[in-house]
Order: sequence, then C-alpha cells, then structure tokens
Amino acid sequence: MTYNVRNIVIALVLAAVAALLVIVYTGNVQKQANNSQDTVKVLVATTDIAAGTAAQDAISSGQLKLEDVVTRDQIANATTDPSQIDATWVSGQEIYAGQQITGAMFKPSNETGVGTQIKGNYRAVEIPLDDDPVMLGTLQAGDHVDLIGTYTVHPSNGGSDFDVSRVIVRDVGKS
Repeated sequence: MTYNVRNIVIALVLAAVAALLVIVYTGNVQKQANNSQDTVKVLVATTDIAAGTAAQDAISSGQLKLEDVVTRDQIANATTDPSQIDATWVSGQEIYAGQQITGAMFKPSNETGVGTQIKGNYRAVEIPLDDDPVMLGTLQAGDHVDLIGTYTVHPSNGGSDFDVSRVIVRDVGKS
C-alpha cells in the first residue's frame, strides 16, 4: 500500500467515526430535550365545533377532550378541566380541530348574538333604531304595541318620491 492510499484510508475512517459520533450525540441531546419537557393536560377540540354548540354536547360527544400539551405550548388561560366550563353555555365562535380551549370561548346563549342561534336556511334582519322611534322610556312591560314600517316610494314614471307607512304586526305584546 502506498503512502497516499494509506493516508486517504485513515482520513476516511476518521471521518466516518466523527460522523457516527455526531449522529449519536445529537440523538442523545434530542432525546434528553424531549424527556425534560413537562406536559400539562389541556382541553382541546378534536373536531371543528360550530358556533352555538352547547358545551355539554361538545364534551359528551367527544368534540372536546383533555390532551397532553408541552407546557411551553400551552396558551394563556387554557382550560385544564372540563368542569371549568358551564355545561349550559354555548360556543360563541367557531372552534377548530386541535385548538386549545379557553373559558372565554363559551358564553351564556343570550350573550352570543343571534348569529349563533340561526340554523339551516333561516335568516335574520337587523333594524337599526335610535331613541325616537322606539319611544325610549315611554313603554312599560306588558304594553301592547303595533309594529309599523315606513319606507320611501320612488315612482318609475318620474313623479316625486313619497313616504308610505304600513302596520307590519298588530298588538305585539298580546299573548
């Protein structure tokens, strides 16, 4: 064996040993890092949850489950026990699969807005009112009122615009 071939073989053997030592070292460091991370159980959505879903339904159907999460990945105020969420409350927003749950995601159904209560092909219409049309302070509980709509008609023959009022619902407070 010549001098050059011998040096090349020695260099290749040393390079292979060095590569093996680097692989072993990094594997051990990664293993130690994974073992040293503390975990905590957090309530997590297992599937997408529609807005307006009752907390009790989501928990009982398995849409919300406790899962181990690395402590540093836990979000602020994450729910660590399903009993921290009132079972009668509903989700106030869409919740996505894998998302950690906070108590603020669930609210009493009367605080979630009409959007979470409309299902299927039902629609809602918002009618903005100020203090004058609603007679603020003049109506009392038990009063019976008529709901009257007013709109402006724009004649197609070029005539002048005029307002029209119609009773939409009579005696609203009547049972």
